[in-house]
Amino acid sequence: MHFRKIALLNNFMEVAKTTNKSTKTSALNGVKTVTIDGISGTASGSSDNSESVKSSTEKSHVTCTISSLTNTSSGIKAKCSAVSGASKYYVYRKTGSGSYEKIASTTKTSYTDKTASSGKTYTYKVVPVSGSAKGSGTAKKIVRLTGAKVSSAKAKSFTSIKLTLKTVKKAAGYQIQYSTSSDFSNSKTVTVTGTSKTLKNLKSGKTYYVRVRAYTTVNGSKVYSAWSAKKSVKLS
Repeated sequence: MHFRKIALLNNFMEVAKTTNKSTKTSALNGVKTVTIDGISGTASGSSDNSESVKSSTEKSHVTCTISSLTNTSSGIKAKCSAVSGASKYYVYRKTGSGSYEKIASTTKTSYTDKTASSGKTYTYKVVPVSGSAKGSGTAKKIVRLTGAKVSSAKAKSFTSIKLTLKTVKKAAGYQIQYSTSSDFSNSKTVTVTGTSKTLKNLKSGKTYYVRVRAYTTVNGSKVYSAWSAKKSVKLS
């Protein structure tokens, strides 16, 4: 008589021979690992929590969802929701319309891809892993935006500042943030599609802090670059 260990996890099934009759369930949420009696290629038996195992084609669904995918100064950061029982996560990346490739294995629920190139479109998936069983991951797309910068910030009058912005590859526009506080509390924002802007109706005698980030649109939602370094301008 042969016995088989079947790991069931979201369209993934691995079968390995074993002679251990004991029944067990893995810790990964949604994963059933049981040792059962193999009969003519089908499976029958029960798990140790008395749940019936009907056949070797039974599947469970464990998916890791990317909760945020953002441009940072060092790369593209993917963060996923934790999956109970997962010992690690595989990070997959697709460039443009190409094929997915595994770029990392991590025990954390966040990963920063430091190899992404400016202006390119990437799609990411994060897959939970428990032993030899793998789940699935939801796909999320982003454009790598880098190099946002306030190239020049000069007082144009007692109450206005003229800004010149650096062009960012693949950017559809820019979001400018300005405030009289260096930490940008109580700040105001303005969105432009060009690389120059004059901020008007400011307060004379105040010092203003300015920074910028680029944006584009992916699947109907705006994707931003990291904020640039800030510049300050004193109005006389």
